Amino acid sequence: MNQAERAKKYEEINNLAAELLHISQNTLLVKLRFLDMAVSQLKLKPWDNDGVAVDGEYIYYNPLWVLKRYKSEQTVLTRDYLHMVFHCIFHHAFVGTLVDRDKWNLACDIAVEAAIMELNITQLAAARCIKERPILQKLQQELNLLTAEKNYAHFLDNNFSEQKINDWQEIFKADEHDI
Repeated sequence: MNQAERAKKYEEINNLAAELLHISQNTLLVKLRFLDMAVSQLKLKPWDNDGVAVDGEYIYYNPLWVLKRYKSEQTVLTRDYLHMVFHCIFHHAFVGTLVDRDKWNLACDIAVEAAIMELNITQLAAARCIKERPILQKLQQELNLLTAEKNYAHFLDNNFSEQKINDWQEIFKADEHDI
């Protein structure tokens, strides 16, 4: 395959991935009209890293990763999209430099996933909910309201091991937090 053919193939993959993300966006706009400003303001930007990420202005996405994610589970892209929107709404990126980043990221992901779970919207169902639900129920019994700040303090107060944090990150992670 020559350079021009590769570029055309990439453009086709990117267009399809962007269309799938727009469908996710539209699904959220129909189901959660009160979030229209937050959902609509994020622009899509392809990137080379695996996964998706948000910085408050852009949703970064790897086109091939998006296609594979959609193929494996159609509703998960919409859930991931809302997950990123909630990170922005809840100001999860604005935290001091002294926090334990792994614990903070997990605390934010749990807060976001708890909020999404409470919406109880069929179009946001995902296979990961099966593993998330018992953890969320246990944390809600202990903390009542699952905010990033409360979750983070709970992790620190109870000396959560690095292994437990890593295990839970595998369950709750929907997007990349590095940016």
